[in-house]
Amino acid sequence: MTSDPHLFRCFQRPLSLVCFLLASTLSTFSLAQEKPAAGGHELGAENQLQAGQPFTPEIASASSEGKLAIREFQVAPGCEVELIAAEPLLANPVAFDIDSEGRFYVVETFRVHQGVTDNRRHMEWLVDDLATETVAERVEMYHKYLGENFKTFAMAPDRIRRLEDTTGDGMLDSSVIFAEGFNAAEDGIAAGVMVEGEKVYFTNIPDLYLFIDANGDGVADEQRSLSSGYGVHVSYLGHDLHGLRRGPDGRIYFSIGDRGFDVDTEDGLVSNPDTGAVFRCEPDGSKLEVVHYGLRNPQELAFDQWGNLFTVDNNSDSSDQARVVQIVEGGDSGWRIGYQYHQIPELRGPWNAEKLWHTDLPPEEQAASIVPPLLHLSDGPSGLTYHPGTSQLPELYKNHFLLSDFRGSPLRSGIRAFQAIPQGASFKIEESESPIWGILPTDCEFGPDGSFYVLDWVLGWDLPTKGRIYRVFSPDKASDPVLQETKELLQSTFSFDLENDASAAIASAVSLFNHPDQRVRQKAQFAFVESLQDLSADKTAKNELFQNLLAELDSPLSQCHAVWGMGQLLRTDQIEAAPVVGLLDSEYPEVRAQAAKVLGDAKISEAENSLIAALEDSSEPVQLQAAIALGKLQSLSSQKPLFAFLEKHGEDKPYLRHAGVMGLLGSAGSAEGLEHLVEAKSHESAAVRMAVLLTLRRLHSAELVSFLQDSNPRIVTEAARAIYDERIEAGYLPLTQLIDQSQLPDFVRRRAIAAFLRVEESISVEPLVTLAIDEKASNELRWEAVEALQRWTFPEKRDELDQLDFVTGDFHPLEQVADLEEVRQAVSAKWDALIKSPQQVRSEVASLGANLELKEVEPYFLEIIKNHRDQPADRVQALELLDQLESPLLAEALPFASSDKSKEVRAMALRYQVEQDPENGLAMIQETLQKGTLFEQQTAYGLIGTLATPAADAFLIEKMNQLRTGEIKTALQVELLETVALRDSPEINQSFAQYQTELLQKSKGEQFSPALEGGNRQLGKAIFFEKVAVSCQRCHKVGNNGGEVGPELTRIGKQKDRMYLLESIVDPSKAIAKGFETVQILTEDGEILSGILREETEEAFLLMTPQGEEFSVPKDEIFDQMRGPSAMPADLSKHLSLRELRDLVSYLAGLNGTAKGVRVEEE
Repeated sequence: MTSDPHLFRCFQRPLSLVCFLLASTLSTFSLAQEKPAAGGHELGAENQLQAGQPFTPEIASASSEGKLAIREFQVAPGCEVELIAAEPLLANPVAFDIDSEGRFYVVETFRVHQGVTDNRRHMEWLVDDLATETVAERVEMYHKYLGENFKTFAMAPDRIRRLEDTTGDGMLDSSVIFAEGFNAAEDGIAAGVMVEGEKVYFTNIPDLYLFIDANGDGVADEQRSLSSGYGVHVSYLGHDLHGLRRGPDGRIYFSIGDRGFDVDTEDGLVSNPDTGAVFRCEPDGSKLEVVHYGLRNPQELAFDQWGNLFTVDNNSDSSDQARVVQIVEGGDSGWRIGYQYHQIPELRGPWNAEKLWHTDLPPEEQAASIVPPLLHLSDGPSGLTYHPGTSQLPELYKNHFLLSDFRGSPLRSGIRAFQAIPQGASFKIEESESPIWGILPTDCEFGPDGSFYVLDWVLGWDLPTKGRIYRVFSPDKASDPVLQETKELLQSTFSFDLENDASAAIASAVSLFNHPDQRVRQKAQFAFVESLQDLSADKTAKNELFQNLLAELDSPLSQCHAVWGMGQLLRTDQIEAAPVVGLLDSEYPEVRAQAAKVLGDAKISEAENSLIAALEDSSEPVQLQAAIALGKLQSLSSQKPLFAFLEKHGEDKPYLRHAGVMGLLGSAGSAEGLEHLVEAKSHESAAVRMAVLLTLRRLHSAELVSFLQDSNPRIVTEAARAIYDERIEAGYLPLTQLIDQSQLPDFVRRRAIAAFLRVEESISVEPLVTLAIDEKASNELRWEAVEALQRWTFPEKRDELDQLDFVTGDFHPLEQVADLEEVRQAVSAKWDALIKSPQQVRSEVASLGANLELKEVEPYFLEIIKNHRDQPADRVQALELLDQLESPLLAEALPFASSDKSKEVRAMALRYQVEQDPENGLAMIQETLQKGTLFEQQTAYGLIGTLATPAADAFLIEKMNQLRTGEIKTALQVELLETVALRDSPEINQSFAQYQTELLQKSKGEQFSPALEGGNRQLGKAIFFEKVAVSCQRCHKVGNNGGEVGPELTRIGKQKDRMYLLESIVDPSKAIAKGFETVQILTEDGEILSGILREETEEAFLLMTPQGEEFSVPKDEIFDQMRGPSAMPADLSKHLSLRELRDLVSYLAGLNGTAKGVRVEEE
């Protein structure tokens, strides 16, 4: 639960004191502006481009930095690293691939904040962005908000660059642009590339491209879009189209972040605007389909040697964690884009509140509709690859995945290694030693020479103008003959003369299918399939050739490649299915599983009985593939066996349950099949009923409603989720009846609350009022019940955010309106009980009562002010609401409020006194500035802006002169500057200009010094954890919450002074935390030294190597030095008003605790 659930308010409330201060001054005030103007930063202002000017890419010149950086890497024992390419040969590298000749194809971007933006910089268009469902709608939104700046979104290009070693020394010395452009407003960021001979596949929102380099000169000769429509939202930077990988089934796999997709194909529309997904298609782009969805940002994909597909999905910067995910057909990992911005009942809404990202929940707590992740691993997963079986890395890394962990700083980034070990129907993940750490990788791949190559972004989150490629290898393996053989095979052309010498062709294929390198085996498989496709023979003859091949293959791995090859031919109806069906009886479970898979892919109906039998196989992966395959056959006769399968496994085995659901989904494809499925709603097995429910959820069926009456609470829970989250309108009314079911989780009752606002029929509001006074219910639910009454009753008070769903955060505007008189009567009847609720709820009740204009509210507000009842926040709100109601009792309340023991109440009273008596307002303000508390003085400065008199102007000029001479308290300077910003007189403008001129002569920290004192720590905490434009918790941890990219800040207030904290935000490279600053040194003797700065004295630097060894360098021996800049974004201050900056500094200064118990000291 956030500290203040009201932070996500969905219509305007009466102003709180803090909101008053923000509203009565200029909250977007920044010292960087000459004279601030309302409205914040200019839309599109992150672009440094000017419309009409030619774009010139900024690329750093050559230097020794790349080689020097190697000293800072931490490398696994037995490995060495060498730099093979650096700027200016490449820059801003996002992804790469390596062809069989060892040539590198690098995707470069220049569109980061120069055509591709981020919602964190444009929260003003958030609702419109979440409403878009096509790429065209997104572009139209750009036109709406950007105006003339729209042109700058169509200037900077992305491109593919080919790098090559032309001299044979292992260094890349030649660089050409393979393809460029991609600078339409809808384009980017370019993020994926895959090379196969003359073909280059390329992913760049909104398109999947295929290029052909027919003459091999490194420049694309042909370009065509295979499919288009990816990226309907802006979302976050990096949530792109990426992950290109050729599957063992011959199809192209790729992925997208939660920017969504709406792709029109010959086979129909492939659409889901609100989540990320993994796709596949045939090599020509046909038969596009979604394989797995519910992902946030699965940047890369990798198959293990057995054909199992994995990704590592990014976290949402809210204390959730990145996740290793097994990609299974039809799988849903649970993420929806609306969660990113939602805060009810806590940050990220259901994602965190319902633990959707957790790996180890007991079955009764795990959402049944998703397949859970396997392990929490890394903080910035990007590039991912799988060890091919031969390499120049130590043997430790065989059968391992290699993951690029990108955290914005090389000190906290590098390559992780993990392996997937079979466990049941899925896997357990075990992490191993990193091969290289201390580098900022965007991608990693194995080359044909067996070396492991890492693509280095170099530093930070924004465009570095640099880029490097490093080779990681073990010198001991350089002369390995298997590696040389592998390289030669990858560079050769495989051909199998099945027409004239089938025996020799099969013998050759057997040798290659048994090769230790996955790439060689797959290349041989594809070549053998191509040879069979070209063969002028019937299906029987082709079958015989494949069976002859299988007879010679004696390992399960080589046989799997044969199965995948047969699957390729089955999908195009070029061989008979019987031999593949027979493989369901193989002695090897891996072969049986893949046989089931390819039979399902090809929809081989004659395999049904064998697949049904495979549901009882001794191997769970075989059972999983058989159940999914049965769904593709769409046969009614498989339903009963699937029910039996689910009754046995569906209770506590989520992967097998999912497979069973996919089987049932296919079996319900006909009217008869659906009828039989619905009949199973009353099945005696709860596991079967759950599977039927989940199947009906995928069918968006109104039959889900009956499950709300199920005897099993877990089934009721999933039915509520399905009805509300999938917008089953027929279920809204029955769902409201769960509001009083206290045995159900809060998130179920929350959906019941929200359903009241969606019901088209007339419905009583009494249950909401009853819940609001239920002392056994959580405060959060009680507050939400009152909040729902507010939304439902007053459409005129709904603001833009009210178009976002109360539960999911998705775009879902309200259309229904409650009967005002009925609500008024219901609330009035229970007023006494409602107003005695806990403060969190009581505040919302008071607001509702005022909006309803209940006769009880005005005397109640006066009474709590006169008698100093309840909390100060209640009394402040009472004043606000009396003012809202234009109540004559406000005048009677003010004398009591002016003498209140709370400074917040006295400050609010001063506001109304000045408003009611502006002639004496300045005198009241001056008296408060002399006698009031700091908080009251801050309020008083803000109130001067409401007085449009010459005396007020003269007073402000006097105070500005005092500010320039250092006579104004630091804690009052923000209020003074904000007030001055509201005035428009020549004298005040001149005074401000003089102040700014003097200010710009000072250091960056001194320029922002008004933010040092006087902030609100609670608001600062909300900025740290919730303001998406700065996303502090993305990188920094406080207690147990936040990321681990940057320094932990749990005790930062005790360790550092306020100026250090301020400079860390506005000038991060000046104040780099200990252990995060790197230094490179050139000694007088010409020796190059580098390391992490541990300590600096007048005499020497104390440095530490990545291996943890410390060494000292006397300063009198140093010829030159270079310090690495901070990875913290340098422009954070641009996204914070001066007031917000002050609040953030105040929060950080108060942090003085431990991970177990964070303590924020009061000011």
